[in-house]
Amino acid sequence: MRNRVIVVPFNKEEEEKLEYGGFDDLKLITLDIVQFDIDYLCHSQILDSISEISGVMIDDYEIEAIYDKNSLEKSLAFLEDFNSLRKWSLVEKLIALFREAINRNTGIHFIF
Repeated sequence: MRNRVIVVPFNKEEEEKLEYGGFDDLKLITLDIVQFDIDYLCHSQILDSISEISGVMIDDYEIEAIYDKNSLEKSLAFLEDFNSLRKWSLVEKLIALFREAINRNTGIHFIF
């Protein structure tokens, strides 16, 4: 089984290390994702919506990141809207990660 994770680096320095060297010894906020979570994110159109909002292609078997603050904020607004209709702990965790990325001036990285 593959490791799938969504990460937010603690700062820009850690983000640069992530982009050029992988995960080892990095300061990251992480959310491990299992197949059930991937299925939910795909079937609920969450990944498609975030991809469309941010202009990236987040998909299974892909590595993608959102860096643009405007895209992060719009994706966060979408997730908050989505979560107001259906409470789901995975969406709440995604909301927290997007907030962290905005507050830390870093991106959010989808490593599927």
